[in-house]
Amino acid sequence: MTNESKVDHLEVVLQQIGSESFEAARAREKRTFASFAGPSKERLVLFGAGALGRLVLQGLKQAGLRPIAFADNNERLCNTHIEGVPVLAPSTASDLYRDSACFVVTIYNGSPARRQLKALG
Repeated sequence: MTNESKVDHLEVVLQQIGSESFEAARAREKRTFASFAGPSKERLVLFGAGALGRLVLQGLKQAGLRPIAFADNNERLCNTHIEGVPVLAPSTASDLYRDSACFVVTIYNGSPARRQLKALG
């Protein structure tokens, strides 16, 4: 696919999204997340216990969900709790939950975190 055709495709997708009703957008969001997370959609590990992670935690609580853990590289946060949710080192979280939870990156620049999680399996 050429860059021009990628831009054209992106414009079509953005037009489709822009024409959706709020309800349709929420339904699409839920379907997409459920498809991505699979059977682990209610067992979440938030990778990043900083400002964005805590904001996501609040949103999840409002939606009636509680993550099973945070994963964070900040050693000072590891083995503590944030609003009752344990904070684990990424390697520990991966060892415990790699096959039974969905890891959601809650860091503003999530690329390094995604690479780290991929390396951890």
